[in-house]
Amino acid sequence: MQPKAEIKKEFLLKDEDVLQLLHPDALQPYPITLSGKLRSVTVTRRQLSKRYGGSEMDTFPKPGAKKRTEHGYDNFMCINLLWNPNAPQVPGHGGLFFDTSLPGDPWTRSKYHSERQVLFVRLGDAKWLYLGLYEVSPAPSLTSAQWRSLPDAVRAVWTKNIYQKNWGKSTRARIHLRRTLGREPTHDDVERAQGDFKDVTEEQIGEALAAGHECICTWSMKCVGYDEEFQHELIDLARN
Repeated sequence: MQPKAEIKKEFLLKDEDVLQLLHPDALQPYPITLSGKLRSVTVTRRQLSKRYGGSEMDTFPKPGAKKRTEHGYDNFMCINLLWNPNAPQVPGHGGLFFDTSLPGDPWTRSKYHSERQVLFVRLGDAKWLYLGLYEVSPAPSLTSAQWRSLPDAVRAVWTKNIYQKNWGKSTRARIHLRRTLGREPTHDDVERAQGDFKDVTEEQIGEALAAGHECICTWSMKCVGYDEEFQHELIDLARN
């Protein structure tokens, strides 16, 4: 665990659960020769956005065409450890990421995801650390029993954010369509559906997760590269 990271410890899974979900090859850290002092230099989201483009808030910031032409990056992933404390925290090390994808869907089905992600994690206010290049592969989703066993505060945060955030729209759509169609919605049903589906309540989201109609998907993250020149760029960015 990253000692400098701000996390919600009540959100942490038990060590045995992490080992069960994390792919064995993700347990082997990627070798990095850059000194610990240099690899620990952080930047702000504002600095990242100004230099590389994309939103200062999104988990998957997408730069405009001009910025992409300048630097070639279109695969940043920025994880807030407050809500994903089992994510990678140390450069080169593996971890877990949770979202609301459909079980069985490949990582790249989402238009926001890339085959490999340049990963940053939030250590604290205005402190984002580059960890390396990561491959993301499916791991067993949380079962309805595991969902029900989570602390009330954890479940409340998930249901609230699925209700409020844009990334929860597909989950809200499935719950809405399941009710209005009287059957399990298909991918095409969800993709064609129009609206924000805010008629779906936080309580209904929690009920769908508890019943197993929806689930929290788990992804195993393995570091497959670390660009030392890129980190030096970030060091210069932080200093200026």
